[in-house]
Amino acid sequence: MTYDWQEIVKKKSLKELYSIVTGQIPLPKEATEAAKIEITNRGFCLDDSQRIIKQIELDILIEEQNFESGTLGKFLHSDSKSDFKMFRIAIVMTIFFIINMIFNLIKTHWGISLLFLLGALFITISSYFSYRKKVVWKNGDGKELLN
Repeated sequence: MTYDWQEIVKKKSLKELYSIVTGQIPLPKEATEAAKIEITNRGFCLDDSQRIIKQIELDILIEEQNFESGTLGKFLHSDSKSDFKMFRIAIVMTIFFIINMIFNLIKTHWGISLLFLLGALFITISSYFSYRKKVVWKNGDGKELLN
């Protein structure tokens, strides 16, 4: 059975094409040659692998950004401002629960207080990294990769 590799590779992403060319995806020689031609047709030089890798990274970041604004992403979406608000609220909660653990302000079992403290720490850490990721995208990686 013969395949029309020229048509098949036109539908592939740059990441898939690069994986084919570098041998990460084992395919026949005709597929590898067609992938090389398609990469060249898309304006990339195979000798400049750093540019191809940066474009792949940019495509991944854009895909993540599109997911966050997509249908499922709208349900889970939060922008950097709301992440920063959540981070500040979580820090206050964490400090309160640490003080509660030390002075036992709320008369509960220490295990419940510890559980609340761990929950507040988890929210603090996750909201910080979510905020940081979005700030880095806006200020650094996104603009750097676009150039």
